[in-house]
Amino acid sequence: MKKLNSRLLFLFLPLIIAQCKSHDTTASTSQDKNEYTKVNLNLNKEDTLLFPYNVIASVKLKDPQNGVRVLPSNFKATDSCELVFQGALIDRKPAIKYPIAFWGNLNGKYGVLVDVDNDGRFSKEHFYEIPSGKEAPFIKVNNIPYLSNGAVENRSYLIQPFVSGFFGKPRNLFHYVPKYKQGKFFLDSTSYECALNNFAYFDTAYNKKGAALIVYEKNDSINWLNEVKYKLGDTIHFKNTVCKFEDVLGNGDSIVLKKIGYQNKSYGSQEGQYVFTGSVHDIKDNSAVSLMDKDKYTLLDFWGTWCGPCMALTDDIHKISTTYQDKLRVIGICYDDDRDKVLKAMEQKGIVWPTIFDDKNASVLAKKFNVIAFPTFILVDKNGKIIRRINGTDEGIEKLKECIQKL
Repeated sequence: MKKLNSRLLFLFLPLIIAQCKSHDTTASTSQDKNEYTKVNLNLNKEDTLLFPYNVIASVKLKDPQNGVRVLPSNFKATDSCELVFQGALIDRKPAIKYPIAFWGNLNGKYGVLVDVDNDGRFSKEHFYEIPSGKEAPFIKVNNIPYLSNGAVENRSYLIQPFVSGFFGKPRNLFHYVPKYKQGKFFLDSTSYECALNNFAYFDTAYNKKGAALIVYEKNDSINWLNEVKYKLGDTIHFKNTVCKFEDVLGNGDSIVLKKIGYQNKSYGSQEGQYVFTGSVHDIKDNSAVSLMDKDKYTLLDFWGTWCGPCMALTDDIHKISTTYQDKLRVIGICYDDDRDKVLKAMEQKGIVWPTIFDDKNASVLAKKFNVIAFPTFILVDKNGKIIRRINGTDEGIEKLKECIQKL
């Protein structure tokens, strides 16, 4: 099947290129005149900074020992689970072999034993400590089967154990670091890099609906485009050119950007500049959230559970959200290091507006908007233009109310 797909792509690729007027963008200086820009992507990589990790499923073992597993004599297991990445079929029969993990104590330290080679043996496995209040180390597991283009292949994954109380009681889980493909291109006299990931299908054959694209200026990790996740069909604003994320070709081997217009806007974080486009995601249901709305003004509220003034001003934000709901929407951006703590604080304070989790250890939005004091309020008009930045003191909240009353 894989060879057949390659042959079909070889036969039809000239037609696709002729229709789209696309080409390799690594050398030509005249590509800005073309309507389409094709960007070739390289091999899979894994990087926790580019793509934040997801949560993978874990299923409790009915028979943890299974009569054969030998654990270190000084290790006391308190829980066990099977790590479920995805299924695969060989000759229509399940070919699933997931690694096993044991949680417990070793010499007074709490941590986890993981079958990193997926061979069912634990006698030589390393014990990974999970320090209280600190992040656990990343662990690489190997020989995980996955289905790609009709064939089963083995892959390595980067995972990180953690304990979550989101489900009502503490539960042992694992983060999963997605892999991505990376490419480079030249646009508006600027060199850009991009990365493509397929969140929804855990690195199986690329499905266009699940593809997520990041675009950022080369050697500039805190650029206004950095770490905004674009879905197929989204609009991307570069310095002077507006492009549409048009297509994904092959098994994520390349992407196509379609130029749909030009602009003279200045994007950034200060008053008079425009907020970046693309979607970020709500901490509660992972739904896409845009930082601008063509029908309403948008108030960006940068806060944190650790910030006393932030929590004290929540009632004022409630009143603003309710009083001006016909012309204003509120989006919270929580600069914090604990998702569960944020969700609990939102429940206690009755925060119902969309809230984005901006991890303090790998901040994106606070850096992008140059927020160094909390709380900070940024008011955005219907065109995406920043019209006011205010630090959230008692005096600041009154200034914000006066500004909103005049809208």
